[in-house]
Amino acid sequence: MRRPLIDPKKCKKCKVCQIEQNCTEHNIIIREDPSASPWIDLYICRGCMRCLTYCPHEAVINLVQPCTSARRMSW
Repeated sequence: MRRPLIDPKKCKKCKVCQIEQNCTEHNIIIREDPSASPWIDLYICRGCMRCLTYCPHEAVINLVQPCTSARRMSW
């Protein structure tokens, strides 16, 4: 299973986040306030990973989590 994470070191905290603007799963990006770093709500995210191409600063990390032997995610 693949999930995107935003790297806070690479994120420039843009006023208009391109991931937020282009994601098909609206409200996936959460900000506590406008100056805070955004984060992706993994409960809403489907894992399509299109957001890797949306961020101009390449702040999205592709996190790969293998399934356990019981075919469950070991998050």
